[in-house]
Amino acid sequence: MATRTKRRGVQTVPLYSHIAVETKGVIDAIAAATGCHKNVVIEAIVRHIECDERGVPTWWEGPVAGDQPEELDLRAS
Repeated sequence: MATRTKRRGVQTVPLYSHIAVETKGVIDAIAAATGCHKNVVIEAIVRHIECDERGVPTWWEGPVAGDQPEELDLRAS
C-alpha cells in the first residue's frame, strides 16, 4: 500500500473498517469535543494502548494468534 503525505507532515495510509454505530458515535463525540479530526482521535487512542511483550493489549481477553493449537490437515489422500 502506497503511503501518502498529509498536511501534518506525517506519512499516512488509508484505513477502512466497519465498526459499530455506537463506536463511531464515541469517536465523533471525542473529535467534536477536542476539535480534532477523527483520524487524530484514533491515533491518540492507539498510542495510549499498553501492550505486553507479544504486542497484545494488556486488557485483551479474546483469542490470541499462536495460543490456539494448529489445525491438522485432514484432506483425503
